[in-house]
Amino acid sequence: MNKLYFGFIIFILSITSCNSRYKKETDKFNYYLLNMFGENIPQSRMDYILIGQFNCAGCVQRILIDISNKLKNENNDSITVITFDLDKVPYNLKEKVKVLLDENAKYENIFSIANVAIVKTNRGKIMDVKIINLDDIELKH
Repeated sequence: MNKLYFGFIIFILSITSCNSRYKKETDKFNYYLLNMFGENIPQSRMDYILIGQFNCAGCVQRILIDISNKLKNENNDSITVITFDLDKVPYNLKEKVKVLLDENAKYENIFSIANVAIVKTNRGKIMDVKIINLDDIELKH
């Protein structure tokens, strides 16, 4: 009976440990969103596109134009761009997604970003963080 109970405890711990992969980042990012914009990470799926201060301007521009071209709808409620400079975001992308300005790029205190990163969230948690290169734009909407 003890082996069965012990096995069950190990199983439960392994399931809960998988959910905390980005726990520290989730807590910090949620705190950041609340203090900067009065928002929380939503329960529904949301992709945050973060533009790094350390960037290749041409690379960032091309990545953001490619992302915009992949978005079919005029309004994509599940995508938010956070940038330190509104001029970095192409007009056609601004028309399709929510754009938030953080002139001090405080999000870089949470994530190391070169060029562009996508923070994928769901159920109020960060599920994945991906640095985007020109050849692997991963938004699928």
